[in-house]
Amino acid sequence: GAVTLSVAAGAFTDSAGNTSVATSKTGLTIDNTAPTVTIGNPSKTIVKSGQTVTYTITVSETATLNSSKITVTGAGSTGSKVQVTGSGTAYTATVTGGTGNGAVTLSVAAGAFTDSAGNTSAATSKTGLTIDNTAPTVTIGNPNKTVVKSGGTATYTITVSETATLDSSKITVTGAGSTGSKVEVTGSGISYTVTVTGGTGNGAVTLNVATGAFTDNAGNTSVATSKTGLTIDNTEPKEFSITAYDLAPDHSLEVNGETTDEHSGISGYMYSIDNGGTWTELITSPSHVFEGVGIGTYYIKMKAIDNAGNIRETDTLTITTNHMFSDYEMQDNSTHSRTCHICSYTETGSHTLGSWTSLDINSHIRTCTSIGCGYYETASHSKGYSKNNEVYHNLTCGTCGLSVLQGHNFRTVTQRVPVVSNGVIVDYVDLTFRECTLCRYSDDFSISGGSGDNTGTVEGDTGGGMDNICEIRGYHSNSTYTYVNSKQHKGVCGVCGYHWYEKHDMVRPQGNKIGICSKCGYETVM
Repeated sequence: GAVTLSVAAGAFTDSAGNTSVATSKTGLTIDNTAPTVTIGNPSKTIVKSGQTVTYTITVSETATLNSSKITVTGAGSTGSKVQVTGSGTAYTATVTGGTGNGAVTLSVAAGAFTDSAGNTSAATSKTGLTIDNTAPTVTIGNPNKTVVKSGGTATYTITVSETATLDSSKITVTGAGSTGSKVEVTGSGISYTVTVTGGTGNGAVTLNVATGAFTDNAGNTSVATSKTGLTIDNTEPKEFSITAYDLAPDHSLEVNGETTDEHSGISGYMYSIDNGGTWTELITSPSHVFEGVGIGTYYIKMKAIDNAGNIRETDTLTITTNHMFSDYEMQDNSTHSRTCHICSYTETGSHTLGSWTSLDINSHIRTCTSIGCGYYETASHSKGYSKNNEVYHNLTCGTCGLSVLQGHNFRTVTQRVPVVSNGVIVDYVDLTFRECTLCRYSDDFSISGGSGDNTGTVEGDTGGGMDNICEIRGYHSNSTYTYVNSKQHKGVCGVCGYHWYEKHDMVRPQGNKIGICSKCGYETVM
């Protein structure tokens, strides 16, 4: 503080003995207090290389500066520079960021400031500044879905290594599937969410974060990065067809069908047996069994669903499940049975006999037409004979249609017949002829005997011929037949010429739908 120099009265006595009066002098100060230094907070808390930050330094009294004693230390101080300006009690320290990374302390060393008494300041320092030359790193998480279609959304989580601000225009999607897709970014600090809404494209999509999308507080910008793993699929699976099978032991229905998908792959299939009225749950297998559906008609469809949710539906396949019977087995002379080899159901029924067919010259046979039964019946031919010519006749069976050409079996016949004139028997003669015992074909007629000259004269015969011989002997023979219409033919006796009309004598050989008249040859479908 201030000091006064005092000279008291009588401090000085001259030779005469006179003493001095009191006196004093001010103007002297004694200063033993060191100047104090106060450092204000930095104007910025974070800078990068080349950027500056200032501190205000206030000294408690006028002092001179030794600027070499003001420095920066700390992990981020490498390459940084300090410049101090000012005088008296007010100074400014300007720090220019270097190449380091980390916290920086502004240090004012002891003796940096000296007051006029020579007192020097004590050491002091100020923290609060970080030098940051590290760009923020960006990490993109996998999309929460790997496939979407138009209108569907997929989200990505973006994590930044430090707090940063976002330029959302630098986050985009590219790739074959990106057409019409939209990108929305939300979040702050170090955590962001990107939502991609599928457009009209088809194919892979890449999420791109361009250079400079994120800027930290020091102004460092992020480098470019991207993430694949998303496909946008607006295309249905390929067309496909289905098959179905009736399964043992209870007529279950197996349905099969498989297809592929170009962009996202097949997620699974759904099945219906009522033309799409009801569907199964989504099933990954391209085959499904409807258990125990039983006998009936089913209208089968399948849906193929890809991983984006696009659906391809098949056309309807109609299938009727029926018993699959084995061959019949004969049980007795009346019945046979067969068994379903799927469900073991047994069906019993009467024999279904086919048409008779010739077995040999004496008999014919008919069998059960049901496959595998083997039951049969035999019977003798229902024989009929008709003239073919003077040497042969036709042996036919009206039941089985057998037709065999045989030689006539002749015998000689002599009959005693009356000779009538004007309705009165006038004589008797012997009528002799050759006759086939089977078809009654006749020839070689002659008349002999009698008491008068009546040889060759019979009733109605005015020419001495054989016109009335059939009436005399009681039957016609050597007949021929010609078609008249679909119901009858005309018969003509080959001996007397008499004619008549009668129904066709139709026979149908086994396995033939065409019936044939055994006499005139008329044919028709039976």
